[in-house]
Amino acid sequence: MLNTSINGEPPPRNGSRTVRFGAFEADLHSGEVRKSGNRVKLQDQPFKVLQILLERPGDLVSREELQTRIWPEETYGDFDHAVNVAVGKLRMALGDSADNPSFIETVPRRGYRFVARLERAQIEVALPPPPEEIIVPLTEVPSRGHKLALAAMLVFLVGGILLGLGAWLGRRTAPSRALDFQRLTVRHGTVFSARFAPDGHNVVYSASWDGAPIEIFSNDLKIPGARSVGIPASHLLAVSSTGEMAVLQGVHSHFMFTFRGTLGQVPLSGGSPRQIAEDVEGADWSPDGKMLAIVRDMGGKQRLEYPVGHVLFETDGWISHMRVSPKGNEIAFLEHTTRSDDRGVVSAVDLHRTFLRHAIWLAAVPSREV
Repeated sequence: MLNTSINGEPPPRNGSRTVRFGAFEADLHSGEVRKSGNRVKLQDQPFKVLQILLERPGDLVSREELQTRIWPEETYGDFDHAVNVAVGKLRMALGDSADNPSFIETVPRRGYRFVARLERAQIEVALPPPPEEIIVPLTEVPSRGHKLALAAMLVFLVGGILLGLGAWLGRRTAPSRALDFQRLTVRHGTVFSARFAPDGHNVVYSASWDGAPIEIFSNDLKIPGARSVGIPASHLLAVSSTGEMAVLQGVHSHFMFTFRGTLGQVPLSGGSPRQIAEDVEGADWSPDGKMLAIVRDMGGKQRLEYPVGHVLFETDGWISHMRVSPKGNEIAFLEHTTRSDDRGVVSAVDLHRTFLRHAIWLAAVPSREV
């Protein structure tokens, strides 16, 4: 599901344009707001709230999304106070009213919505000057000696190109190093998911052993044996580059070994997870470990959100195996059009263009070929 603004234009992207609404003008790159050309004093956090609201004008921005993107480290009470203060300062700067809003509407207990019409400021791009024309006079016809020298240089140049191309192709076709496998578990049960820790020496996984409820364990590759991370009845979804786990609690199983529950965040060292969202089935971290992409069930549909609360895609079927790319510019997943069927397509969302593309159709066949 692609987002559009209330006037039919695509939503603004940070740093790409200056956005105008009423007598105000917001520069999303410099973080400045001006009214009739005069700069309006606005602190950093209120501006970030405005920036997020301007990304999706007319749409509800949940309080959970604001917390995830602006105050990820705050507890609920501290965040509740912080967001109320930031929105109050933003309204004061815009001369807006909560009772009769011209710009920012409050949706009680849910979040906020930007209700004013947007205009885009045009950006003038200076065209580079045309290249200067260089005229080389022909003063003389090359002699025989010059022709031989040019031919020798040409042969040397072509030979160098062929040697370089051969070396490049040799590297491309060289056999890859054989993968090394090491057995970590010897118990009876099922391993549902596994991830490497950032140090590369530990593997974290969720498993159900000997008929016991699903739980999260950690294995050191150099020390035999597994240890529980101390979060009972939980399922591992992802491990961030900063050592944070995305876990599901209160899980209940669904079709094809999928689980649904309450998404929480907790360090690899263990502790009590900080709850983030309900009815979640999948999650993955951004490369910097600061944001989560999630898959959750809402109103009979499944949504892909990144960050939490910002809907990128929605389907009547179901979504599985969602991953954020190493560069953080795309999110790939399997899209299944029917809830009770594992057939589907490999799809990806380009985060720079909010563009969905389908790559490969997958189907279960007797020969197990794809």
